[in-house]
Amino acid sequence: MEKIFYAPYLMVYWIFWKFLRKNKRPLEIAPCIYISPRPGRDDVHYFGTGRDILVYDLSAEIEEIPDLQKKCSYHSVSFLDIGTLDIEETKKLVNEITENYRKLPEEGKIFIHCTMGLTRSSVIGILVMKNILSLPLDEAVETMKGIHKDAVIHPYLKDFLKKI
Repeated sequence: MEKIFYAPYLMVYWIFWKFLRKNKRPLEIAPCIYISPRPGRDDVHYFGTGRDILVYDLSAEIEEIPDLQKKCSYHSVSFLDIGTLDIEETKKLVNEITENYRKLPEEGKIFIHCTMGLTRSSVIGILVMKNILSLPLDEAVETMKGIHKDAVIHPYLKDFLKKI
């Protein structure tokens, strides 16, 4: 019933994802940490699968592909694209990713993605970079913009980032 109710909304997101996403290849923002849009079945080879790969799916709009859910250490942390991020939930997520990074096996990777790979994954990526690389916030933002040319960091998100 819910899928029928949300079908128009989900269809629009799927169309945006299918035809408007830019970087299909994950971008490495720190050693062994990557961000990207939600991958399709044909894009998984860019990143790979396995138990040493931690996937953080920030998409609330589109379901994850089964390969990543079943073959990787999968974590769904749904943030709505059009909603505001919760400070406490964001802090918890960033701390979890940071802790998992410190325990990452030699062949391990962390993959953070949202539907389009423009805002949510970039914001979480900035905060993770800030923690792991011990960067000041402004430097983490500029580093992200240098790595991910299409990142969308709205002015209200800069204020949000300062609160974390």
